[in-house]
Amino acid sequence: MKLTSLRTKQTKTTPRDLPPYERGLYYENVVCRWLKKQGYHILDRNYRARKKSELDIVAKDKDTLVFIEVKARRKMSLYTPLRSIDERKRAALSLACEAYLRDLQATGVDTEELSVRYDVVALAFDDDGEPVSIDHYISYLVMNREDL
Repeated sequence: MKLTSLRTKQTKTTPRDLPPYERGLYYENVVCRWLKKQGYHILDRNYRARKKSELDIVAKDKDTLVFIEVKARRKMSLYTPLRSIDERKRAALSLACEAYLRDLQATGVDTEELSVRYDVVALAFDDDGEPVSIDHYISYLVMNREDL
């Protein structure tokens, strides 16, 4: 009788092998590490205001509160990651930002004097799902503070 190992063979898991939600978290982790190297301080992640409105990353860049939307696409995709931010997505982000600022104000922070910015970080990945480039669009989403 031939005995074999009870251990299963370890295979390398690539981001491509992850379920969509976990893949999104993986890419957000990559972006958070990159932002920290750029001097950002990560305050919150995946802040949910309502079912459909979520802020991927909330960070501090010097004295500015930055809401960051992370978009990832295959490097050779015909569509840029920015193309997926339509009016409906902007409205959802606006609601989430408004809720975050309200929650922040409830902690005693004067949000009226706070400098706020809305960035997008676009991440391109290869066929295996490994990140190959990161583009940071500072102040990409323009929303009026009066609307929040």
